[in-house]
Amino acid sequence: MQAATRYRKIISVTLVGGAVWLLAVALHWSGWLTITELKTLDHRFQRYADSTKAGNDIVLVAVDEASLESYGQ
Repeated sequence: MQAATRYRKIISVTLVGGAVWLLAVALHWSGWLTITELKTLDHRFQRYADSTKAGNDIVLVAVDEASLESYGQ
């Protein structure tokens, strides 16, 4: 392989890698990846969760201002 061809390949690979890295950083900073992950997480829970396997040992406690006024802290 000629030296000029080899250097062109190295430069091409470096430029493509840099462009992919810049795209990934831009998507991360924009928050788009987080939004997408949360939406796919919702989909996975709705699609694949088996409510028959849910445990009875989980309790949801809602505390709001009215509750605090009624019962105190």
